[in-house]
Amino acid sequence: MNNKELTLDEIQQESLKILVKIDEICRKINIKYVLAYGTLIGAVRHKGFIPWDDDVDIMMPRQDFIKFQEYFSQHEEELKPLKICSRDNVKNYEFYISRVSNMDFKYINTIKRKPDIDMGTFVDIYPIDNFGNDESAKNVVEKIAKINKDYGLYLSGISNTELYKTIIKYPLHIIERIKKGKDYQLRVNQEIDEIIKNSFSDTDKYVGVPAWIFKFVQYKRGWMDNLIEMDFEGHKFFVPEKYDEILTLEYGDYMKLPPENQRKPHHDYKIIRRSKA
Repeated sequence: MNNKELTLDEIQQESLKILVKIDEICRKINIKYVLAYGTLIGAVRHKGFIPWDDDVDIMMPRQDFIKFQEYFSQHEEELKPLKICSRDNVKNYEFYISRVSNMDFKYINTIKRKPDIDMGTFVDIYPIDNFGNDESAKNVVEKIAKINKDYGLYLSGISNTELYKTIIKYPLHIIERIKKGKDYQLRVNQEIDEIIKNSFSDTDKYVGVPAWIFKFVQYKRGWMDNLIEMDFEGHKFFVPEKYDEILTLEYGDYMKLPPENQRKPHHDYKIIRRSKA
């Protein structure tokens, strides 16, 4: 079996196949999703992938994501080789967000400090939660961000830059392992979910992704009430009707191309096809 590293185009095409299946499931069981972040920019600006983008991002309201997980659990065998990967079912999985992964492929970290995780090509799913009434929600985000950062230390005490940083970091890693216990991967997301539940409510003015956020952005409640279909790589997927307002909030002038030296994949991994017995 050829286990040559997939090209960027091949990764995009395999990720697209997963997205098509997600769309099919969501339409079938009547749950909402939207293209998000760079994938949404790609749909608007390129009618498909940003040429140098190496992943697919979507968002789902929390309750719809729970239904989506339940569907995967109930149809596990027929959905293979697809799998929902998360902290509680994949060893060394660093991210709060879940990924729908095609397990016919193998994901290999190219950062030495990060242990490999048993995953393949993937689509990221960001859950949408209640997110406060003003910028005081930043305090909650900072608390959650620390939990996520500490979980990275729990997984690894090796620095990917300098040896002296590993000398400092590794004892802290051991302390985290002792303090949190062997089964912390089963509890860390629950800890974050509890903070969100206790900090925000259904009467909040805003919603967002406080659990795993790269920039503090609050969306007006109801932003996913009206969805439209948009072309993406020859398929039609759902986007928020107010996509321009959303992308401007997140990125400013999102139609402007970045400088050429920034037009490259931003993740540190490679993908190969798994060998079959």
